[in-house]
Amino acid sequence: MNLMSSRLTPYLESRWEDYWLCYHQGEKFLDKGEYTAALACFDRALLARPDDYWSWYNRGNVLVELGDYEEAIDCFDRALEQRPHDYWVWYNRGCILSEELEKFEEAIASFDKALRLRPHDYWAWFRRGDALRYLGEYRAAIASYDESIEIRSRDFWGWFRKADCLRKLEKYEDAIFNYRQALRRDPEDFWTRYKLAEIYRLMGDYRQAIAQYDSCLDLDPEDGYSWYNQACCAALTGDVEVALESLKRAIELDAKTFVLKALSDSDLDVLRDRSTFHHLLQLDSPHSDENFNSKF
Repeated sequence: MNLMSSRLTPYLESRWEDYWLCYHQGEKFLDKGEYTAALACFDRALLARPDDYWSWYNRGNVLVELGDYEEAIDCFDRALEQRPHDYWVWYNRGCILSEELEKFEEAIASFDKALRLRPHDYWAWFRRGDALRYLGEYRAAIASYDESIEIRSRDFWGWFRKADCLRKLEKYEDAIFNYRQALRRDPEDFWTRYKLAEIYRLMGDYRQAIAQYDSCLDLDPEDGYSWYNQACCAALTGDVEVALESLKRAIELDAKTFVLKALSDSDLDVLRDRSTFHHLLQLDSPHSDENFNSKF
């Protein structure tokens, strides 16, 4: 975006050489969420002072809000030319590279720079762990999450994301421990309960999985996957009635998804000689497709 292309109010246009006027007006627009106007003000401030750190930094923040991430990185780079040891620019640069542009190696390099400036910063360690996790570098990510946990052990997210990495590495017992640590920080978190249930299911501990799916359904009774997966676990323990009831609830919530899954899911084989199962799937009629479409 060309700095000269920005448009200001007639008053500001007549005084665009006044750096402080344009800069402070840009801050006001930024605080009010008027990002296009803020961008115009910072552009004009930079025409007056082309090497101004704060104008480049805030211009980058405005561009992030406008979704122009590549140009935002360019602005942060210009700010770093003036202040190469500024923690916040390196940190924000890393976040945009990781979360928006998916340039994870570059993001890690930015977080490393930020951590040289603030070695005990929780969020830089945590975001570094996220970038490594996105790359599939789970062991390295765990090391970063461990650093974040050491700094802020009461925070939910370090435990939760460390558990995610351990689950990917199939270290299920360790993952369970870390998910439970996360639950101590936030007992009402649905996804922690759900992921715990999935681990117990993978381990073949179906009763524990059912208990966790129950907890998920206490938090979100409309989650069809919790009902369906609970049905599978109940079927695998031989609890046919619970399995059928859970499957019924899943199909009521999303027939198209869960009827198709149930048709070929070997976890539900114990139910296939039950008329209730075929009724749920609308397979008990020679006009099953017609019945299915008319009912759902």
